[in-house]
Amino acid sequence: MCDYSLQHVATRAAKVGDSLITTKFNNSITRGFAEVGEPNVAVCILPGTELAFERDVECDHALGFFPTRKLRERVARFRQINMDNPYEHHDALEFPSGQVVLLTRLCEGQHATVLQLPASGVPEGAKDEAEAVKIANDTPYGLAGYVTAGTVERARKVARQIRAGNVNLQGQPNDRTAPFGGYKQSGNGREWGKYGLEEYLEVKAVAGYNAA
Repeated sequence: MCDYSLQHVATRAAKVGDSLITTKFNNSITRGFAEVGEPNVAVCILPGTELAFERDVECDHALGFFPTRKLRERVARFRQINMDNPYEHHDALEFPSGQVVLLTRLCEGQHATVLQLPASGVPEGAKDEAEAVKIANDTPYGLAGYVTAGTVERARKVARQIRAGNVNLQGQPNDRTAPFGGYKQSGNGREWGKYGLEEYLEVKAVAGYNAA
């Protein structure tokens, strides 16, 4: 569960299609997501949830006296970082470029839509694992999925069936040596790892080396 939702009485879980807005909650320095029109209701986002912003994301500069900066990113997935330190903020957004930004640095008033929830266990309404996979794949997006199961073998079995560019098992964080990118409408190409490097290479064909 996202940290910011734990600090407020009014909380609800995010749903696919939700229209959210970044906000600073009353009597708090914490920033997070609220439902548009319900500024005092914190919308809880689970790690792996995919979001699409209406415009390029803006955040406070790391050095507070500089102006805000645009990230030139509009799609992100929610994750938590620094979990080994209980005194730091954990809620963050990870972008296809590899940038990770804490929610506390997001500028207020930015609109986002929940595109996809993480694949974790058997979703409510699914009668079995096969239907859970069908529900998880029933979306035009596919940036990331998270699978938690009783055994890693079962998690692997489900992960192979998820149509997403990245699937993390049993709470495993991202591996920067692995390719990062989406399926379907979540983008083309890859960052990081061998496949990320190939995006910067050009192929040349030379014919006639063995010509008589």
